[in-house]
Amino acid sequence: MSTSADELTIDDALQQAVTHHNSSNLMEAERLYRGILARDPGHAHTHHNLGILALQSRKANAALPYLKTALDQKPDHPQYRLGYLTGLMQAGLVTEAHLELAEARQRGLQGDTLEALAIRLQTLSTAIDRKVWMPDLAGDDYIRVLDRLHSVLCPATYLEIGVQTGATLALARCHSLGIDPEFQFLHIETVRRIVTKPSLLLYEMRSDDFFARFNPTTLLGEPLELAFLDGMHRCEYLLRDFLNTERHCRPNSVIALHDCLPLEAPMADRSPNAAAIDPLRQGMWTGDVWRTALLLRRRRPDLRMIVLDAAPTGLVLITNLDPQNSMLAESEDQFVGEMMSWSLEEITLAGYYKEIGVESEIDLRQPEQIRARLHSRTEPIAQQYKKNIPLRTGLGQS
Repeated sequence: MSTSADELTIDDALQQAVTHHNSSNLMEAERLYRGILARDPGHAHTHHNLGILALQSRKANAALPYLKTALDQKPDHPQYRLGYLTGLMQAGLVTEAHLELAEARQRGLQGDTLEALAIRLQTLSTAIDRKVWMPDLAGDDYIRVLDRLHSVLCPATYLEIGVQTGATLALARCHSLGIDPEFQFLHIETVRRIVTKPSLLLYEMRSDDFFARFNPTTLLGEPLELAFLDGMHRCEYLLRDFLNTERHCRPNSVIALHDCLPLEAPMADRSPNAAAIDPLRQGMWTGDVWRTALLLRRRRPDLRMIVLDAAPTGLVLITNLDPQNSMLAESEDQFVGEMMSWSLEEITLAGYYKEIGVESEIDLRQPEQIRARLHSRTEPIAQQYKKNIPLRTGLGQS
């Protein structure tokens, strides 16, 4: 049972919060930090720690007010100044970061950490000039966005490709189907939420193999109404997953694609081992599924696509589906070749974000906003859906 920050002294609450923070229990740490600020709104160290927590959660814009408040109260505190400088850099505010670096040196701050930040700032400035680096996305975490979709749209059926630990599968309250080559269920509470559904089917196999052998419409008893595709991070796999999923959807169903907004070019490499421009992003890998989102935007104008700035790497929501559309499937090799011909360095990240049409996630938070942009399952279906459409597959793991 968690302890309320109100029941502890501020020092004890802060100590507990830091312990949770260091153990990566960020939700509990944030709860305790906010409890402290409710009692002492000007507590500098709590402001600083909340800012650092937001940076670790890839939310630089949310971090800056906390980091700045701490620094304003104690402008000569080295840790607070370094934290604010880091936040400015992670938010892509390089002009402000250069000024802050000069201010730090003028105040006598020095050492290896500051010099490492100075080198990183120069690298970052170059990457921004080349338009191959973007600041942290400002929207809510994608899991929170998906949770709202489940709550508002109330789908009767759900498909997920790329289940992994089950954090997103646990959000579904309906008849559900999960596919992953290797499930990694680690937490018993997540497992309890996963199995609390009217029915649940889990397939530990590649998605290509699943669609070659099984019909999700038959398994669930009706077409898919919501799907989340987060499988292999290569464009041809996501394209195949989308096409195989769409043919088992209603026109007003929703398919969500993850990881289509890389934050820097190395993150979008087809290999997960590319060296990051920003060291804080080392290990973050979207792969080149941005190509799939761009192909759908360019070649399937009939689709309604909403591209949200959901942290950390975006969420694409697609509706107005056409289960009968075979245009991409009939010339798959041609379209894969077209996707592979695109260079993110030539398009630039800024150019890609503009063309794909990135929107603020904050404009899709209220139930009425979600219903206005996405068809709820209770609305009339635009056309008759035909069950048992022939399946297709390709080689490889997804």
